[in-house]
Amino acid sequence: MTRALALALMRQAREYLGAIGEDEASLHLQRAIDALLKPAPGNSAQA
Repeated sequence: MTRALALALMRQAREYLGAIGEDEASLHLQRAIDALLKPAPGNSAQA
């Protein structure tokens, strides 16, 4: 639950940053979101 909440808050913050023109900060936050969603090495869902 904590991870999902963190992700939701990060996405909301990214939208707010974009709305006030903080494009660089928004991009950095998007990269952090992408890193959070990326599967850990060796934890591939492929069989």
